Amino acid sequence: MKFFVPATDNEKEAETLYKEIRQFARKNTSPLTDRRIQIISFRDKGRLVSAEVGKIDPIVGETVVAILETIEPGPYLVCTPNRGVK
Repeated sequence: MKFFVPATDNEKEAETLYKEIRQFARKNTSPLTDRRIQIISFRDKGRLVSAEVGKIDPIVGETVVAILETIEPGPYLVCTPNRGVK
């Protein structure tokens, strides 16, 4: 699937917003990989759920704008309008 960021009108806008999200995340967490993640599946309170860019996050109920992968083993960062996106 082609890379995209929800609520952007073109590729240039998407790249700019994605870079801003990554810069914000780098300031507030561990280093990030360069992978562009579209979907992740994980367990929340024992149930299997998925977070996918462009769809509603099952945990916070907001649109997933980006999913970032940290270099350190640990959580992925699921970015939504009120969590990690300015």
